[in-house]
Amino acid sequence: MKRFAIAALFLSFCTVAAFAQTNPMPLDGRWWTILSRQERLVYIQGLEDGVVIFATNFAGLPDPKVAAVKPITDGVIQRMSSKATMGELVDQIEAFYADKANAQILAMYAWQYCVRRTNGDSSKDLNDMLTVMRRLSSQ
Repeated sequence: MKRFAIAALFLSFCTVAAFAQTNPMPLDGRWWTILSRQERLVYIQGLEDGVVIFATNFAGLPDPKVAAVKPITDGVIQRMSSKATMGELVDQIEAFYADKANAQILAMYAWQYCVRRTNGDSSKDLNDMLTVMRRLSSQ
């Protein structure tokens, strides 16, 4: 019986170790293409909610430095809040990933790029951002 217990314990550790070694799929363009439209909408909503929650909670901390930080957090909310609807952002991200050179860029960066494009960032700023994202995602 003791041997069985030791063998079972060993096998359970091996199973955990095997799962720990597997690489999860990165949340990039390849991942984006397997999502349904509803899952894409939920993902975008979660990103926007996360930005707002982070910025508002950070700005609400009882700290004298918060007054100096509040314009920054307000700027983050304004900068990351899109003028487009969720559906329009999903469409823009789909178009973004239609270019195979963008396939390795993480979805959260594709979202940020599309938000900035929707909000009227200059072509130069967008091209610079895209160049940096491509370079970082290829490493």
